[in-house]
Amino acid sequence: MNMSTQGSSRSFGELSQLGNQVNGATSSPTKVITMGGLLVGSTYTNVINIITISSSGGGEDFGDLTIPVAFHYSTSDSHGGLGGF
Repeated sequence: MNMSTQGSSRSFGELSQLGNQVNGATSSPTKVITMGGLLVGSTYTNVINIITISSSGGGEDFGDLTIPVAFHYSTSDSHGGLGGF
């Protein structure tokens, strides 16, 4: 969805794990990384997803957190949480 217009939204693909909510996320101008979260049935997950913004595809499994977590936060600088300037 383009926020500067009154346009409509469209499908952007799927995450590698369905039902994921209350997860941490960070991004750069080209990628989004989501991690952890709460699945249906109150089960925590340790999955890390990476999404390429310029693609129309969904998330890909990018590894695992050391423990399953939800209700956590993340932050980033200009490099999508992957390092300094």
